[in-house]
This record gives sequence, C-alpha cells and structure tokens, in this order.
Amino acid sequence: MLVSDIVRRNAGCFGDRDAVVVPGSRTTSWGELDRRTDQLARALVRLGIAKGDRLAMLSPNAAEFLEFFFGCAKTGIVGAPLNLRLATVELVDYVNYVGARTVLVHASEAAAARAWLPETPSVRQVIGFGGDHGFPLDLETLLAAEEPRPAVSPGADDPYMLCPTSGTTGRMKAAMLTQGNAISAIFGWMADYPVVENDTYLQCIPQYLNAG
Repeated sequence: MLVSDIVRRNAGCFGDRDAVVVPGSRTTSWGELDRRTDQLARALVRLGIAKGDRLAMLSPNAAEFLEFFFGCAKTGIVGAPLNLRLATVELVDYVNYVGARTVLVHASEAAAARAWLPETPSVRQVIGFGGDHGFPLDLETLLAAEEPRPAVSPGADDPYMLCPTSGTTGRMKAAMLTQGNAISAIFGWMADYPVVENDTYLQCIPQYLNAG
C-alpha cells in the first residue's frame, strides 16, 4: 500500500463524500481530491520536476496541503513543508539544505517569500495559490490545463516527505519518510486514535509539522 492509494481508494468507495472541509471557504469531495491531485502530479511533471526532486510548500493550514501531500505521493517528488515560524535566515538555510527545486507559496506569504527567494539558488520555480499572489505560475491555472489521470508510480521504498525537525540542538534538519514509513505511521496513529467511517477529524495542528 502506498500513500496515493488512500485517496484513490476513498475516491472509488466514497467519491461524493466530503474529504476536506474548510469552514466558510470550500469543501472538497474524495473524488475531487483524487482528480486534483492527479492534475497536480501531471502539472509538476510537465514543469520538469522529476522523481526525487524536492517540492517545498510555504503556507498556513489550507486544503491545498492535502493536495501537496497526495500530489507528492503520486509522483515520487519529495515534499518539504516549510515551518512558517522560522526566521528568514532559518528559512533560507533550510530551503538550501533540502535543495528545493520548486516552492508552493500561499498568497499570505508571497510578499515575505519574494524577499528571501533570491537567496535560494536551488529554487527554479515558484507556484502561487490562495489568492492574489503575483507569481507567474498559478496553481489553479496549472491544474486546469491537465487531465485527471496518474503521471508515474513510485514504490514503497521511495522517499516521500522531508519532515523538519525542531532545531532545538542546532541547525534544523530534515527527517526523511518513505512511502512505507508514512503508511506505517498512519496505521500506528489509527491504532491509538481510532477513526471510523463518517467521523470528522478536526485538524488544528500546523500541517507543516510531522504531527500535523
């Protein structure tokens, strides 16, 4: 089982049911989430981002975080969520450390990101979303141009996500999760906190953290 199987299975079994609800903003069904993450996967590949490349994301909690997680899972591109609480010098250091090639930036962080992005030579592309971000590449425009079908098929041992450590003992590091690691962690979590069909889970922990 891979991380991408979660959204594909739920789309097949519960396609019309709610997958993500952002109060006062949007509701996404499992079918829509599966389609959008297929489109994101194909858009990333079309931009030249290859399996093993790093895709960073700078955003407060948003529905697009789920698309980021599953889009990475469907491509073999390695996700690198960025801690919003970091100082600029720490953000620059971490982005350079993980070697992010592309960064997804929420509109609320766009102005701040423009100030430090020139200091991250590995970054070749910035994709904006969530409002008036001002970047040349727009997430919704990229999705609209793609067909909703899978792009590539990663394996269980492929790197999936780079989870930022707290940096309490020095420079912040990245803990690597493979697809298999992530699935095992999910099963472990569900054993402690059983979630059954039709339950609603309130997500209030920052999604850029491993716990989130």
